[in-house]
Amino acid sequence: MNNMSQSNHEYTLRQAMMNAGLGITTTPTSIPNEKTNAERRAEFLETVKTFVCKDRNVTHGDAEDNFRIIAQLWETYLQGTPPQSLNSTDVAIMMCLFKVARLMANPKNMENWHDLAGYAACGGGIVMKKLGEEKR
Repeated sequence: MNNMSQSNHEYTLRQAMMNAGLGITTTPTSIPNEKTNAERRAEFLETVKTFVCKDRNVTHGDAEDNFRIIAQLWETYLQGTPPQSLNSTDVAIMMCLFKVARLMANPKNMENWHDLAGYAACGGGIVMKKLGEEKR
């Protein structure tokens, strides 16, 4: 246990014992330091920074080029669909197209192949459910 979690554990254990009337009457020497919301946000953004600011070109190609290809694929898809609100099947198809664009930049990245299969499976499951509901 690190010092912070050990301190939290000790404080919680002491509080529980006091509340249960087990004779522990001393108070902890320090109350555990909780992170502020601002500190949590800063920590979160530091994590995001490690993903966004590393050399993404190796894995996904240039972000602007990749986004342009995604836009072209989505635009082509949307031109072939009736003018309506998008539904869950449309989203599954568009997410598959998103992964196709990523694969165009780097077909050796297995994560994109896995993600593509996952989106296709989710879309297939949605369609299977709708077909099952239509049969009733």
